[in-house]
Amino acid sequence: MPVLAGLPPAHPLTRKRRLKAQDFVGQPFIALRPYTLLRHLVDEVFSELHLPLTIRAETSSGLSACQMVAKGLGISLADALVARCLPPGQIELRAWDPGLSLTYGFLYSSAHLPLSPVLEFAEIVAATTKKLSPKHVRLIRDTNTPRA
Repeated sequence: MPVLAGLPPAHPLTRKRRLKAQDFVGQPFIALRPYTLLRHLVDEVFSELHLPLTIRAETSSGLSACQMVAKGLGISLADALVARCLPPGQIELRAWDPGLSLTYGFLYSSAHLPLSPVLEFAEIVAATTKKLSPKHVRLIRDTNTPRA
């Protein structure tokens, strides 16, 4: 799942089709809290590039970061599915370089096979996710996990 830049609709950076990490410098940035995986990855990328982020606010969820972007409080980075939870037109999404991606999955106990309802639930979640963001979701199936 790619991590996309979320911008308020009238933001000057919306004129670009694709952003660069340098475009974030000096922009008010809505960050996730430091204990989140995405924040750790974002901090790592910008630190390696020696580019400072101007953190205007921190939040514990990607959805609330996108809502703050929609209110014009700054720009942010969010996974493509979370960013699409807002109604169309509230935020603009852009790919950026160098970019990041996140992998989501289901973990099952190695001690016993998952029950059929668990597998069915996982299949429904995966199919729904793919339907919501088909160009951003790539389903990977572990051949060792039985199908529902």
